[in-house]
Parts: sequence; structure tokens; C-alpha cells
Amino acid sequence: MKLRALPPGVVEIWYAFPEQNACQLRAHRYLSMLDEEERMRHASFRFDVHRHLYLVSHALLRSVLSLYRDIAPAQWRFETGHYGRPEIATPAEGPRLRFSLSHTEGLAACAVGVDAGIGLDVEALDRRFSLASVIGRVLSELERRDVMERDGDARMERFFTYWTLKEAYLKAVGAESPLPLRAFHFLIDGDYAPEIGFDRPIRDVGNHWHFYRFKPSDRHCLALAASVPATGATCRTFEYAP
Repeated sequence: MKLRALPPGVVEIWYAFPEQNACQLRAHRYLSMLDEEERMRHASFRFDVHRHLYLVSHALLRSVLSLYRDIAPAQWRFETGHYGRPEIATPAEGPRLRFSLSHTEGLAACAVGVDAGIGLDVEALDRRFSLASVIGRVLSELERRDVMERDGDARMERFFTYWTLKEAYLKAVGAESPLPLRAFHFLIDGDYAPEIGFDRPIRDVGNHWHFYRFKPSDRHCLALAASVPATGATCRTFEYAP
């Protein structure tokens, strides 16, 4: 199989729906891809739905990485890198692949780039919780007003859009930036790429970050943060059953 080329500045996002038949039927093959630590974690989940979501997510990541390198999915090894981000431990040859993995009910997704800080977050729009109990802790005042000006499904979708963007950014920078979620905000203007702003000066350089939002399905939203040259990044999305 011809390996995929991944130039600097390009981030590819791959997603799968664990509840689909293809993912259900391949569970045994997915399990054979995991290392011992992942298998122990997989077995520790109490409910089948959570166990299967973990399985599909990690099989997705391993299978996707093997699209770029001539390495079998089961041979990838991972470690905790700088600032707490997961990194590839082996193999180490070739341009350095960076990745971010996220999952929520009904969706698994990963993003892959070369020599770039990457953070990916996904959420289910039909997740049940009290918006009033979290909105003040998660959003800035500007974001909160934007959310509360909307009604019904539009209100929840805008809330999750902000939340996933914030979580994606924090994943990308790792423990280097212990910022509370309210210490920075996003500006969302139609189809333009979201822009980040900070309530106080920090060491980060905002215009070196590219933000991308996408809906893999009617019930899910996805956000990507990528540290790339100031000219921006190219994002590509693919549905993929590993």
C-alpha cells in the first residue's frame, strides 16, 4: 500500500463511528492492535459501550499512523512527552509525526501532523447536563453572552463549539499553559477560522495557531488547534473505519 505524504502545515483528521456495524464486527482485530497497557485499560471499563469506544479510538489512532509509515498498527509505542502530551516513542525514524486523540459517545477521532503542536477535542451535542452549572466556569463573559443570545439546539451547539475549541487548545499546549478556561476566549465569525484572544499577556503567540471546527455528524462537533507557521494550516477530514 502506498504511504500517505503529510507535508508540514497539513493536518489530517480521521474519525469513526464506533456504533456502526463495521466497527462492531472488527472488535477482535482491534484488540490485537493494542499493547499490554492498553489492553489492561480496555478491560478495566465497567460498561461495554465505554470499553468499545476506547477500543475503537485506539485502534483508529494506530491504524491511521500506519497510513503514513510502513509500520504495523500493533508495533507503535507511545510515551508521555514534554508538558504531558502523548508522543510516539518508537519508531522514531522519518519526519516526526504528532497526533491528538479524542472520543465521545458515538464518535472517535484523531488528528495527525508533522512537527506541529496539535490538539483535538470532540463532543456529543446531545450530551445531557445542566448548562447553567458549567457555563460560568468554562466560558468568558463575551462567549457566555454569545451563547445565551441563542435558543434551543443553537445555544447548545454554540456552547460546545467554544468548549471544544478551548479543550483543543489546552491539549495542544499541554501542561506548559495551566490556563483556566475563562482566561482566554474565541471569536467566531461565520465560516471564518476562529480566532483566540487572552485576558492577560502570556508567552504564547496567538497568530501561530490555526483553529478549525467541523461537524462529523448532526450530533457531534469537533475542534482542532494546530501550531503552524503564521501563514496557516490546511486541514483535511476523512471518515475511516480502521
